Amino acid sequence: MKKLKLIILYSTIIGVVGFLMFSLSPEPGDKGPFVLREGTPAPNVKLTDLKGKNWDLSNLRGSVVIVNFWATWCPPCKEEMPSLNRLYNRYKNRDDFEVLAILYQDQPESARDYAMAGGFDFPILLDPSSLTAGAYGLTGVPETYIIGKNGVLVKKFIGPVNFDDQNLIAFMDQLLASSVQ
Repeated sequence: MKKLKLIILYSTIIGVVGFLMFSLSPEPGDKGPFVLREGTPAPNVKLTDLKGKNWDLSNLRGSVVIVNFWATWCPPCKEEMPSLNRLYNRYKNRDDFEVLAILYQDQPESARDYAMAGGFDFPILLDPSSLTAGAYGLTGVPETYIIGKNGVLVKKFIGPVNFDDQNLIAFMDQLLASSVQ
């Protein structure tokens, strides 16, 4: 009788643990329980860039902001950086546009050297504890988030992006022309 009770207890525990593991596990491709979805407000970014300037995403309300997570150890990240810089240069004189490239699990010196060698002009922000990456539900690098003028995520890209793509440029032009987004 005692043995039967133990078997039932262990079976119940295993069943509950199995249920919890299955029901709480992330979707395929997700690395955590939270994934930022298009149409939701973007988490605020309060970070410092390589030059020591403090950035607060909430202060950029009214601007279209590209938030790009990247690292120098990531070949696809390095592949997309020149086109991101060209997009930045295309719009950088506007008051309603900004690029925030957030360094992910990398050394600031490596990013500084890479940016100087590539002639990249956009701000590179440091997220040393990866709290911002966690707030965005980052699944890997590169990942890019386009935030509308109202602070809401309008587009999310997982993987490298060709920022020279004419459809993307047309999309950016449309966002920048809008007073609502």
